Amino acid sequence: MDQYNTSTQSRQYTHLSKEDRTKIEAGLKHGGSHYEIARDLGTSQSSIDRKAKKGTVHQQRNGEITGVHFADVGQSRNDEARLGSRRPLKIYQSRDFIAEAAAR
Repeated sequence: MDQYNTSTQSRQYTHLSKEDRTKIEAGLKHGGSHYEIARDLGTSQSSIDRKAKKGTVHQQRNGEITGVHFADVGQSRNDEARLGSRRPLKIYQSRDFIAEAAAR
């Protein structure tokens, strides 16, 4: 079985830094498109789409509900997701055993 459309190069994904998230926030405030922001940051447009969605908070102003992007909100939601994606340490599963052994 032949495999076509493959690449031997490894993917070089990187996480966006707080500076990058701040640039996204500034770009969105000034009315920049996701494509323009992605081009300036050197990342894909879909990354900007996801980060803009993750950092958007809905606020009510003058009776209207609008979406406003905050870099800090996006960063905190990312941090929460990263904490939940890891397997818990085994030492936390054996607290009773450790407490009993320490008591002896």
